Amino acid sequence: MKKKVLISIHDITPHHLSKIIIADSLMSEWGVSKINYLLIPDFPSKTKIQDEETRSQYFSWIKQRNHAAADWILHGLHHREKEAEDSLPLSLKNQLKQSVLTDGEGEFLSLSRDEISARLDNGIRIFTHILNRP
Repeated sequence: MKKKVLISIHDITPHHLSKIIIADSLMSEWGVSKINYLLIPDFPSKTKIQDEETRSQYFSWIKQRNHAAADWILHGLHHREKEAEDSLPLSLKNQLKQSVLTDGEGEFLSLSRDEISARLDNGIRIFTHILNRP
């Protein structure tokens, strides 16, 4: 029986571009033919792209990888927990998840259903625009 492995590269953002290129090159060298790319359309503002060259390289890299052998997956909108107007108080269980398991990246832990829906809609809109496909 032929074994299969699911390969994904997380946190596809301009901030991590140099690391992503290295990981992607390794996958190619190892003969990996299909990769899941987990895109975060609006990564935290502290890492927003300042220089146009990095922005250009990022979108160029995405364009090169936007083909049938690549699966693009929306991996949240910001990827970081941000206070929302209708944030819910965290249960003890979710406080533990927040502090131990997610390192502050449990984006949806404290959000209401409406806020989750709004973030997903916004993420899908940006995601579709970046990839130039539905």
